[in-house]
Amino acid sequence: MARSRWCSARSTDGSAVSTDETLSALRELAPLFSFYGIHGLVEPLGFPQSSLRSAAQAQTLIHDARVPFKLLIDTFHHHLYPQADEAFSQLEIDAIGLVHLSGVEDTRPREELTDDERIMLTPRDRLQTCEQVKNLEARGYQGVYAFEPFAPELANWREDDIRREVEQSIALIQQLCA
Repeated sequence: MARSRWCSARSTDGSAVSTDETLSALRELAPLFSFYGIHGLVEPLGFPQSSLRSAAQAQTLIHDARVPFKLLIDTFHHHLYPQADEAFSQLEIDAIGLVHLSGVEDTRPREELTDDERIMLTPRDRLQTCEQVKNLEARGYQGVYAFEPFAPELANWREDDIRREVEQSIALIQQLCA
């Protein structure tokens, strides 16, 4: 079955998108996704200017819209949102459809990080990805993980580089996150 994700709207001025507007968008997309056999995923984005930063808020919106969408949890965006850890305990784990993994070594404050700093996992990861994975699995998550690095230098990787980095990231998860 096909998969897709619907990312939260990002206003350019950081203003919130109304709950009614978000609920309407979810309800409008649900029949379209159903018609094409697509599973909708809602990904809260941790950027300060994002209109939907909280996974708990996203879960509430999905529930209130009464749509069959699931959450997409992203370790990068989880790290960027300062209240993410406290909201995490409110999440229904079975409502998570996918987890994106990436790492960041850049030492800038989290509010200054962008997708350009997202790399594969390394022992110097600042996102505490392994702790996030451990927390998810301790709560019962047994779903799918996918790597989502965005750093511009990845465009220059050859097939061997990709294979090596994926294998190293998987090994790191198996060693440190188990």
